[in-house]
Amino acid sequence: MTVTRKRVEIRLEAKEYEKIREMAKKKSKPIARVIREAIEALYEKLAKEEKKKAVRKLAAMNVDFPEWCELEKEIEGKYED
Repeated sequence: MTVTRKRVEIRLEAKEYEKIREMAKKKSKPIARVIREAIEALYEKLAKEEKKKAVRKLAAMNVDFPEWCELEKEIEGKYED
């Protein structure tokens, strides 16, 4: 599988560059890979936060559900041949 990459140019302050360079050196990875991994980690963190937010919103809903045995009968009744 071929990975298509896009070129991006960013300007970092000297402190930022040194932090990234040190991380890359410690991990024995190219700077570009460290930056890509940081982007992916941030994306995953934001996605998890969005999921948690959705779960909290659902949990806050006041919905009355029938007992499981009643739901099961209804489900089975709809899918019987």
